[in-house]
Amino acid sequence: MTGLVDVMTVDVQCIMPAIAELSKKFHTKIVTTSAKAKMQNALHIEFDEHRAKEVAREIVRLAIDNYPNRKTKGAHVTDKATLIGGFSHEYIEYMQGGRWRGSFRPLNDAIMAGRIRGVVGLAGCDNPRVPSTGLHKFLATELIKNDVLIVSTGCGSAACATSGYLTPENALENAGPGLREVCEAIGIRRYSTLAHAWTTQGY
Repeated sequence: MTGLVDVMTVDVQCIMPAIAELSKKFHTKIVTTSAKAKMQNALHIEFDEHRAKEVAREIVRLAIDNYPNRKTKGAHVTDKATLIGGFSHEYIEYMQGGRWRGSFRPLNDAIMAGRIRGVVGLAGCDNPRVPSTGLHKFLATELIKNDVLIVSTGCGSAACATSGYLTPENALENAGPGLREVCEAIGIRRYSTLAHAWTTQGY
């Protein structure tokens, strides 16, 4: 609705099928990349891990070609905020053991010792009755305060971002003593404790 999105690519995440119909009111093209997510009025470009770069270039080219169709109408967002969008699976291992001894053992040990009380996947979409910016912010605040590590995705991550929890300072400032101690011990004092699930899966 900003009028600034040239292409929206969707996969198997929680995308409302009506998005393709809605896009007709704008210049945005909707691209599906999974057979499970095919929908009417959307262009389908199947993702193939053996041709990942080629597929990505095809989608980016589509966006570039659609750029001249942008209009000045729309609610343009001008606010900016700094955040860390996530860590890869490999980097999380590296943070805990370095290049040669990368491991999840420090995190596992911290959970077994009770310094971290658990790991929670924070996900879920907005709806008219339950806006994620309220619910997810409350859950994230309480969980971090009680030494629970959060892995977030989708609307949950967006809510955490607007709450400031995807910046290192805010996340650790509100963390309980056990979670803070572990994060600082393994070198996350300057990094966020919240990581997008899709990033940890290597996307």
